[in-house]
Amino acid sequence: MRADGTMDVELALADAKPRRYGFGAELHSAEGLTLSGFWLHRNLSGGAERFRIEGEVAGLLGEDDEPDYSLQASLTRPSTLEKDTDLKLLAEISQLDEPLYFLRQGSLEVGFSKYYSEALTGDTALIYEYSDARVDTVTTLYSHLMLRIGATWDSRDDKLNPTRGTFLRAEAMPYYGLGDSSSGARGYLDARAYRGLGADETVVLAARFQLGTVVGSEIDETPPDLLFLSGGSGTVRGHSYQSLFVTTGGVETGGRAFVGLSGEARVKLNDTFSAVGFYDLGYIGANSGYDGSGDWHSGAGVGLRYQTGLGPIRLDLAVPVSGESNNSFEVYVGIGQAF
Repeated sequence: MRADGTMDVELALADAKPRRYGFGAELHSAEGLTLSGFWLHRNLSGGAERFRIEGEVAGLLGEDDEPDYSLQASLTRPSTLEKDTDLKLLAEISQLDEPLYFLRQGSLEVGFSKYYSEALTGDTALIYEYSDARVDTVTTLYSHLMLRIGATWDSRDDKLNPTRGTFLRAEAMPYYGLGDSSSGARGYLDARAYRGLGADETVVLAARFQLGTVVGSEIDETPPDLLFLSGGSGTVRGHSYQSLFVTTGGVETGGRAFVGLSGEARVKLNDTFSAVGFYDLGYIGANSGYDGSGDWHSGAGVGLRYQTGLGPIRLDLAVPVSGESNNSFEVYVGIGQAF
């Protein structure tokens, strides 16, 4: 100990392994089984670059005729332009066999992420996307140049099992149509808040608000994956996946406006198990903003969480409360909280 109160500290450092891999699985009673995995190479050329290949196959043993898949390769280079800015290059191919459309897509992306603080990140990306989409019996080719601008605030204490803090993701994406494709813009907001009650945070209250809009292009001029649908684990549990939509010209399709609301009460039973009660609401409209002309639906249910070293394993049972539904209940299994 020195006279000024300071003391020497000795650190022993060891490099992490340059290669990593991971996997995930989720089971839904109607959508079937989803399997995902990645392979990561750190410090690819000695500058802390990260080369990552990841893929996902969804809809296995589900109700869709063909499974969904995606395969992407990305290269992230830190400290590009300045020390707190990352450069990311990405290439992806995917197929989506959704209830209302079938889509094959390829995209190339170059973007930057800026770290303003431990909680706040901003990102910008220039994207070229080519889509081959079939809606009803009509096949359309889309070619777009897109500019995605977003910001993320994340002060959650645990991303897989948060008990306090907030999460906010805001994103705007104007897109310019090439050839016969139309131009427009898409906006999306996802806000979440968590509050633990009691000395040991025995009860955690969680809330989520989602808002989306598409402007500039009409519904039949917009790639179907940019439109909004509701129903399923990410929006309204208890209703079938993407079961809330709009009908234009006799064709069922996604809408240009979306509102989602979710609330959960998570009660800790012991160090291993927790019980959850939840209620979800969703709105889809044909126009760009909320004007009341669209439809709402809602669902509610209960769940159980089993805490593991990878995060909680989630089991939810949900039933529809309002809106048309083809099922009397839905079951969801996954890793991590629903939001």
